[in-house]
Amino acid sequence: MIDGIELSSLRQRRNPAGDTFFTGRLGNALIVLIRDDVERDVWRLIATDPSRASSRSEPVSPARLPARPADEDGWYQTELDDDIPEDVQTE
Repeated sequence: MIDGIELSSLRQRRNPAGDTFFTGRLGNALIVLIRDDVERDVWRLIATDPSRASSRSEPVSPARLPARPADEDGWYQTELDDDIPEDVQTE
C-alpha cells in the first residue's frame, strides 16, 4: 500500500464489447477512467457534473474547478472563472 490520502475509489466495469473502464465520484463530480481508442496504453480520466443537466435527455455538463485557478505567483484571478480551460477538457 502506498502512503498518502485517498481521493476516491473506482469500480471496475466492462462494456458490452468487453472493454474495461472504471467509474467513481470525486466530490460532486462523476468520474470515469477509460482506455484511449487510439493509444491503448493511455487512460483518460473524465469528470462530469451531474447536477448541471436537468433531464436524462440533456448531455451531462463538464465538471467545474472547486476553486479559482491561481497564477504562477500564487495570486487568484480577479474574475470568477471556474470553468476548466478548453485545452484541458476531453470530449
